[in-house]
Amino acid sequence: VSDGNSAPIEAVDVVVENSQSSFVKEALAQSDRPELGGAKVVISGGRGMGNGENFKLLDGIADKLGAAIGA
Repeated sequence: VSDGNSAPIEAVDVVVENSQSSFVKEALAQSDRPELGGAKVVISGGRGMGNGENFKLLDGIADKLGAAIGA
């Protein structure tokens, strides 16, 4: 049964080598704050912060509230 939202599937025989990038490592960030996915409170910063340097202004309020920081 087709709902009209299908596309053809084509096999590709070409494999392209990735020589411009490589996997270095996977690591979890260490923080005293709760993990973003399980936090009860999230402090959010975005474009209004102006730049990455200003994003650090959120640290104080997040620490006081026991909040995670998101963007």
